[in-house]
Amino acid sequence: MGPFVGARIEELAQMRLVDIEIINGVWSLRICNLDPKTQKLKNSNSFRRVPIHDELISLGFLRYVCDLKRRDEERLFPTLRADNKYGIWSNAVGQSFGRMLTRLGMTSTQLDYHSFRYNFKQRLSMCGVDSEVRDALAGHWKGNDGANNVYMKGANCQYDFTRLHDAIKSLRYAEIDLTHLHVQAPWDNVDTQLFLSLA
Repeated sequence: MGPFVGARIEELAQMRLVDIEIINGVWSLRICNLDPKTQKLKNSNSFRRVPIHDELISLGFLRYVCDLKRRDEERLFPTLRADNKYGIWSNAVGQSFGRMLTRLGMTSTQLDYHSFRYNFKQRLSMCGVDSEVRDALAGHWKGNDGANNVYMKGANCQYDFTRLHDAIKSLRYAEIDLTHLHVQAPWDNVDTQLFLSLA
C-alpha cells in the first residue's frame, strides 16, 4: 500500500474496515481518528480520503477486505496489536520492514517505510500532479485559508475528491511490474451484498 497510498505507516496500521468507503462510485480509504480509543493522527490536516489505486484493486485488496468482513473482523490488519510501550499499531510491522531492508542489504539510515511516502509525492509530481493535490493526498493540505483550521474539523474540511481521484488515476510506476500478483478474477466468489455493505 505504501507506494500507492502514500500514508504514514501508523495511519495504515490503525485502519478499520469502516474506513473503506465508496464516494461517487470510487473506492477510497478514510485516514482518520474517528475512533479516539484506537486511532490517532499527526495533526488535523492529516484527516483525508485517498482514492484506492486500480493497482491495489487488481492485487486483490477489495477481496481481502471482503474476506475480513466475512470473518466479522473490525480492523484492516487484525493481527496487529497496540499493546507495546509506544501504544502504536505499527510497531511490529515497522520493525519487520526494517529487518527486511537489512536482509536486502539496504542499510542506509535514510531508508524506512516512510520512504514510500516521499516516493509517492515525488512520483505524483513526475506524473504531472500539482503540489496542492499532492499535499491533499499526503495529509498536508491546510485549506484555502487559516480559518478552516479553526472552525472546521478535518472530517468536514476536505479537498475536492474528483481532483484526488484524477491524481491517483494518473499515478504510475512504469518500472514496476506487478501483473504476476494480480488476482485473475477479482470478483469471483465475492458476496455482492457483503461487498456493498462496506459502502
